[in-house]
Amino acid sequence: MIWEKLKIILSIIIDLFISLCEIPFLIFKTNKTISTPVRFKSQHQHKLDITQIATEIRSITNHNPSVQIVMDRKSGEGHSTRSTAYKDGKYRINISSLNSIIEINQHEEYAEVEALVTFEEVCKATIKYGLLPAVVPEFKSITIGGAIQGLGIESTSWKYGTFDKTVIEATLITGHGNILYASEVPDLWKNLPGSNGTIALIVAARIRLVQATEWIHLRYVFYPDLSNFLNDIEKKISIQTNTGWIGDNQVIDAIHFCGKNQTMNGIVAMYGGCVSSIPRNASIRKETVFSSFFYQHVKSILTKKKMTNDHNETNLYEDYIPTLDYLFRHDRGAFWAAAEVASTDPLIGFIFRRPYLLCLLNYFLKTKTLYKIAMLTSDQKRESTGMIQDVDVLPDRAEEIINWAINKDLNMIWLCPVRCHGTDESFFSVAQPNTPFVMNIGLYGVAKDLPQSNLDLQRLVIKLGGKCGLYAHIYLDREEFWSCYNYKEYIRLREMSGGHVFMDLWDKVAGIVFSKISIKR
Repeated sequence: MIWEKLKIILSIIIDLFISLCEIPFLIFKTNKTISTPVRFKSQHQHKLDITQIATEIRSITNHNPSVQIVMDRKSGEGHSTRSTAYKDGKYRINISSLNSIIEINQHEEYAEVEALVTFEEVCKATIKYGLLPAVVPEFKSITIGGAIQGLGIESTSWKYGTFDKTVIEATLITGHGNILYASEVPDLWKNLPGSNGTIALIVAARIRLVQATEWIHLRYVFYPDLSNFLNDIEKKISIQTNTGWIGDNQVIDAIHFCGKNQTMNGIVAMYGGCVSSIPRNASIRKETVFSSFFYQHVKSILTKKKMTNDHNETNLYEDYIPTLDYLFRHDRGAFWAAAEVASTDPLIGFIFRRPYLLCLLNYFLKTKTLYKIAMLTSDQKRESTGMIQDVDVLPDRAEEIINWAINKDLNMIWLCPVRCHGTDESFFSVAQPNTPFVMNIGLYGVAKDLPQSNLDLQRLVIKLGGKCGLYAHIYLDREEFWSCYNYKEYIRLREMSGGHVFMDLWDKVAGIVFSKISIKR
């Protein structure tokens, strides 16, 4: 355990060193960094690499049929709020070689990428061709495989749904050690997204690319209450376009400011899309070493503008943002989670209480580094300090979740509509039948009665017929959890594909809670 923490600390120091070295480039706006370059790999080398992984799985399962296999990733890697304690005693398989782009096809508008390629790498490579993935999760270091297994979303999800719906083809390795294409096993593939690596491994994917440009025009619109915002979304969702990222209302999400001690509350929705030109004298927001966090930018817009008392939408502001800056606008500070937990985390608090230090290091506070810092404390302490949960409910149930969050003293809530695709959904999908969209609600910050409030929230979500994001700790017991999903079908798929060699889903997402975190039931 001590050695594991020392490795995390070393990794954090390296991140800090790289961030400090990048500061001069950002100050002088050279558009250069010392970040890891985008890697490319031949199809031949890719096949050799996945064959080696498949062979290892066959070998270990033949030698030990009762083995439990997990991915060998370091603490703080990935975007789960759980520590790696659940991997103790399991066989760790190393897939770190799967970190390259295989092909970008500009004419057919797709990219062939391995599972550990990050969205930052994909977007940097494809924007040169005027293309981007149809859905781009908000953190730079989220991987392609992670976004499929974890149902990644973002502000274009109102059009496309979860990221897995934009996957054209995928390469899988089953628990039997077989390499299969998703199109060869449609029944398995349909229900694989959202299973968090407990049915089969995803080692590569062919993902859809859509038209984009290097700038996004964003409008900030104020709504005094949720109903007006939902009405507007329903109108916009009914109008479909085939222009990818280009045009008005191609991106939709919102921040609900709801703090009891805040002088100005309400919803600020952000609508926009890529543009080919920028008007003269337009407001431009570029990421610099001294930039405020994005939520602070939105909050300042809200507080500086005079609100009307009527119930119509109010246009607050508009600006133009480099597309890559927009895509990962919440990466620094992890939305507002870092600022919220600064009052309880000694290291983050030390930085936030010193304005000049914060100014110097805020570029360092990237999500991948914040996850590493978080892993230096126990699961019990993290879960008792702050809440990080995403839930998905029907639009007419969203207000109940928001009211619950306000009563728990959360100051800000993220709102992101996610399109539903009828019956063509995984049984882990957040989508629901007979509705055009569900509302993803992100609850991040210091809340009352933690960690107990996590269980209360998850039980409320079940009561409302919704789903909980499985990247977070799950507090539901086994019976409560599987009441949300088709357990018999899950077992059938695992048996069919040899998935029993991977961890059971409940054991993976809830095991730490039941072994290390104390709450009342």
